[in-house]
Amino acid sequence: WSSDVCSSDLRKLSRGRAVRLEIVSGSENGLQEFERFVDQHADQWRAEGRGGHFHSWPDGLEFHRTLIRTKGLRERLMFVRLVVDGQVVANRYIFRSGRCLYSELPSRLVGGDWDQLGLGTTSYFKFIEAAIGLGISEVNSGLGHYDYKVRLGGQQVVVRSEEHTSELQSPYVISY
Repeated sequence: WSSDVCSSDLRKLSRGRAVRLEIVSGSENGLQEFERFVDQHADQWRAEGRGGHFHSWPDGLEFHRTLIRTKGLRERLMFVRLVVDGQVVANRYIFRSGRCLYSELPSRLVGGDWDQLGLGTTSYFKFIEAAIGLGISEVNSGLGHYDYKVRLGGQQVVVRSEEHTSELQSPYVISY
């Protein structure tokens, strides 16, 4: 992929439409936006016959709800939304720490014309554009192998996970 592909997708998306990028942050706005994000994320994965992140992980949704309500993290919660004609067509759930953004999950509209407009790629490039505008110097886009991230120059690192248990606690996983 190249900037030419993204430029072409953005031109198609912008043709006859008002396109803008919005950043939602702050504790109350972020908490409300999270629920909208969850719905869009679930719809995206349901269209592929899969459950998505919050369905795939036991108690995943409740974990993230607890996470975003945690005092120290609530102020770091952000969403970068791609809005077309007043409708959120793509969204990214993020935490900010200094000059680093930790992108938790993306979501986008699916079906009909939306599938032909490169929303995933376009929203990722717009997310990077927003990060640069915020003075961000590092973006962590999460664990896992994603071909498009490698093609865009992303660097993969080896992650090791260990599971620890005790008779007193439930298991927990540490990744590093």
